[in-house]
Amino acid sequence: MNSKQQIQFNGTSLEVDQQHTVSSLLEAQAVAGRFIVVINDEVVPKASWDSRAIAAGDAVEIMSPISGG
Repeated sequence: MNSKQQIQFNGTSLEVDQQHTVSSLLEAQAVAGRFIVVINDEVVPKASWDSRAIAAGDAVEIMSPISGG
């Protein structure tokens, strides 16, 4: 059975499969380029994208990195 759950993706409500990881969500949403992933106000390291599961109610934000000096 393929259950669905609601999350927030870049400020918009989105229905996704329960078994999504960060990597699979990014692929499903065709996100490309240089960016960071923030879930519930916490940056998710790229090394964790394959293992970090997306849970119901999560707020997922894709942000461009900002260089400063």
